[in-house]
Amino acid sequence: MENNTKALCLDLLAKHWLLNESFTNNPGLLNGKTGLAIFFFHYARQTGNKLYETFAGDLIDEILDEINIQTPINFKDGLCGIGWGIIYLIHHNFLEGNVDEILKDFDKLIFSYNIETCNDTSFETGSGGIEFYRSIRKGLLADNHPFELIITLGDVSLNLSVVFNR
Repeated sequence: MENNTKALCLDLLAKHWLLNESFTNNPGLLNGKTGLAIFFFHYARQTGNKLYETFAGDLIDEILDEINIQTPINFKDGLCGIGWGIIYLIHHNFLEGNVDEILKDFDKLIFSYNIETCNDTSFETGSGGIEFYRSIRKGLLADNHPFELIITLGDVSLNLSVVFNR
């Protein structure tokens, strides 16, 4: 019975976001389209429904088209989180491509950002997330360093984790 409830909640969540995603202008990981894309790629794999995979791919295309000079660098809503999302999706075989080539412009902006001027040290919006992303891209994190993204809706949790390999 519990599995049926979780499946129903996930199905309702997926349908809600299919209908309402167009109202989301944020391309970011924690509050935007990158997080939704990760959810839909996983949900497509779980359900075998290609509609969700197509939708997730369309979200990635939108994200890459919407990024501009005003996109923040932070992890929550910006380039660091979007970049992490792309690494995650490639690592889990949802997307194909050369991570270094795809993230070349992201890396240029993120590594040129003067972190000394950032008064915010938080992970989501400050230097913590920027340094985390830079560490991933420099290959400074151990191969077994996991980062988990947990999506929770009521009693339903989807735990997404990745081990970074360079």
